[in-house]
Amino acid sequence: MKYKSKKDAKQWSMETFCSGRAGLIATIPTPFHDDTLEIHEEDLRNTVRYIIDTKNDGLFFLGNVGEFYSLTREERMKVAEIVVDEAKGKIALMPQTAHHSAKRGDHTFSARPGSRLRPGGASLLVFPVCHSAGRRRVVA
Repeated sequence: MKYKSKKDAKQWSMETFCSGRAGLIATIPTPFHDDTLEIHEEDLRNTVRYIIDTKNDGLFFLGNVGEFYSLTREERMKVAEIVVDEAKGKIALMPQTAHHSAKRGDHTFSARPGSRLRPGGASLLVFPVCHSAGRRRVVA
């Protein structure tokens, strides 16, 4: 979108996100078992139910709080499938489908054949984070 000024952009943001039209979108962590660091499915399902029960309008998952950067593609897909299964269509879902790798595009995921993750819903696809050392760089 093009805005005439920063003031116009701020006004649009306030009207869109503070008017109640956008609703409340919660973001959740990905829970792990303490001993194995495997995804804790029961805790994940409990978290999804809690978000639904507390009347949130949407659920964002697999973002920074969801530790997308530490999960394999398969683990991220597993989290997405668990969340979709537990939500049962009761809440808008928005998974982050990207990964931080600039080298491998196959780190992103999409719906597998037969999956209930279908195109048409919201998702967040971010560009890989590129860190720059700037003037003071680390030299090994």
